[in-house]
Amino acid sequence: MIFNTTFFNNEDWWSTFVGFASFILCSALSFITKANYYTPSAWTKNPLDFFSKGYFWVSIPVAFAVMYIGTKFPQMAQKQGFDIRGFTFVFVLAILSMIIGNQTHIHNGGFGTPFWSICIGVFVSNIVFRGFIVWPKITAMAGRCFNRMRGYAQIPDVEVTSIATDQDQNEIQAIDINNNEKKATGSKDKEKNPNIIPAWLKPVLLDEYFIKVSLVLLAMDLKKSKEIFGPALIVSADTMILFTFIAFVGYKICKIDRDMSIVAAAAVSICGSSAAKAIGSTIRAKEDAKNYPIAVMALWTVAFIPTMPPMYTKWMKEKFAWSSLQAGAWIGGTIDTTGAVVACAALIDDEAKQSAAIVKMLQNCLIVPICLGVLIWSIYFNINPVDPKAPPKRPTLTGVLKIVLERFPKFVLGFFILCIFLTVLPNADWKTHLNNTSLLGSTWFETVGFVCIGLNIDIVNLLGNGAVLKLSVFYLAAQSFDTLTTGLLSNFAFYNQ
Repeated sequence: MIFNTTFFNNEDWWSTFVGFASFILCSALSFITKANYYTPSAWTKNPLDFFSKGYFWVSIPVAFAVMYIGTKFPQMAQKQGFDIRGFTFVFVLAILSMIIGNQTHIHNGGFGTPFWSICIGVFVSNIVFRGFIVWPKITAMAGRCFNRMRGYAQIPDVEVTSIATDQDQNEIQAIDINNNEKKATGSKDKEKNPNIIPAWLKPVLLDEYFIKVSLVLLAMDLKKSKEIFGPALIVSADTMILFTFIAFVGYKICKIDRDMSIVAAAAVSICGSSAAKAIGSTIRAKEDAKNYPIAVMALWTVAFIPTMPPMYTKWMKEKFAWSSLQAGAWIGGTIDTTGAVVACAALIDDEAKQSAAIVKMLQNCLIVPICLGVLIWSIYFNINPVDPKAPPKRPTLTGVLKIVLERFPKFVLGFFILCIFLTVLPNADWKTHLNNTSLLGSTWFETVGFVCIGLNIDIVNLLGNGAVLKLSVFYLAAQSFDTLTTGLLSNFAFYNQ
């Protein structure tokens, strides 16, 4: 079978295949029923209203079944582990993120599902799981101190060497050697898994895979909103230049790690964590180089969401007579994550929300050429080779094409295929319903992926790492520069609209 070949049996292809299969299911659902099951139910006081109002609850068991099959089957095909307990746990956290993110006041404040999914993942990983290890030790230590205070362990210490025989000494030395080996092994394990994540959860922390599937399902009708498409394209035109400039400044001037600088530039200039993960995978960046910029981005995004609408209302609208379209384009080109863009622009009006979404969608599309350009650059300069010990050599044209074919992000190909399919559909009503259903599937995969990102973030190492502090300052400077340039382009592109 073709799926058993090495070329097709990898995460990139599986994310595309699962995205196609999910889209086919979305097509069937949108054809069978016209009910609004794709809009999450908002609630104010009672969280159960999230399930009782509307038909969004119908998508929960369907999403669980689709994602369970779409995760287990690829993992088994790649001979990777899978545990239903871990998958169910992550899925429940995703539901919890949606419930909190759709609370009326929280959602209107700009703190939507993407924000809460990352925060809940970080909380569970760094507080709950770490607590299972730390608190028993603290309790045991407190118990020993309490017993000593009451006079229970007052037996005087006796030197073992003074009473032990030669045989005992050998046994003691053997025990010490074993203990030292265990300590060394344990320290290595903690180094590899600093968050002390349970073994049943590790196999399903597939953040890149889930986000790739969500990007495949993030298909859009290319004919939609033609009057906004042109100006939005102008606003998005600086993305490649901005990406290159920020990556260069971070690496050469700010002396930030090269891979971390490239990933951070992708997060700032393109579309947040999705672009960061895609670019990070393209250059084979280390996990820290991918996760640290995403964590910093999540923190700064929180600050930008409630800040930009008042800036538009009090400054841009009054002093520069900006329209809602300009404000939406400005927000769409500045804020990193797609969910945060929509949540922030919705604080202004629907017109701003529409232009913001289109600008962000166009930036999502630019993942493809940027990934391709970064890929060719990394191949030409032998960046992060598979075998670091092998002597560097310039690949031939055939070799470059082969590597491009192997490392090209296949999920982007799936995204464009579905975009073309949506665009050529003749029935407008079915097209709209299918697009909404596909975006619902994208939201589910994206939310689970963001939960996995949060679970993979180690706050202790993050706060204790001097490079992260430098990265935070660099990220704020880059985001401020992005805000300025995007504002100028938005003012120019939507000047008479």
